[in-house]
Amino acid sequence: MRSGRVLVLVALAAATLYIAPYLRDLFGEVILGSEQQTSYALLSRAALIGTIEALENERARSAYQAALYQAVLDDLTDLQSKVGLLPKDSYGMARIIARPPRTHYDSVLIDRGSNDGVRAGDWATSDGVLFGEVTSVSDATAVVQLYSSPGSERSVSVGEPQAIVTIRGVGGGSYEALLPEGVQTASGDFIYDEFTQLPLAIVYDRIQREGDATARIYAAHPMSVSSLTVLGLMHTIN
Repeated sequence: MRSGRVLVLVALAAATLYIAPYLRDLFGEVILGSEQQTSYALLSRAALIGTIEALENERARSAYQAALYQAVLDDLTDLQSKVGLLPKDSYGMARIIARPPRTHYDSVLIDRGSNDGVRAGDWATSDGVLFGEVTSVSDATAVVQLYSSPGSERSVSVGEPQAIVTIRGVGGGSYEALLPEGVQTASGDFIYDEFTQLPLAIVYDRIQREGDATARIYAAHPMSVSSLTVLGLMHTIN
């Protein structure tokens, strides 16, 4: 009788050892909800403390780098303003912290918000080139919609003799516009925003079919949006 009980206990112990890993995995997936939590749940107290300390060190390092980056950005803004590289109405610079595909098409998220004086409608520039405007603002961040967004329209001056036309965004940092007959353009010509007088795009192609009274030009931002890391900000002129 006793030997039978021993055999049963041995069998139960073996079964427990055998299924324990599966039970731990099941607990992690169902109760904890993620593989990351499962790995933490299996750590010893000492290992958990070490992990927390490592994460805290990483957080402190990231905070220090962000503060250092902001100090450099402020110095850069001041220097550019002194040597005239910023538009006269620019009031600061902001770091781009998200771009497509993390944001909507032809928009970026910047690390300045209403606490820094950013307002909806403010213009965004880079090296004196107009890129877009602020469309929404929170306390610490803002969204900049590029004028190259599909459906966006701006009045611009282009060509020789100079013509005032409407340029339309077609997405991906690109534009198109129709020019009246007689206005000449060449690849590389700048297109200037009529309201701010800042360069907006560069002509890269022109198509005019025989007999047409207008020519269609294609243009793009002088710099790729993907290469930008900071944007200058200007208040809208009332």
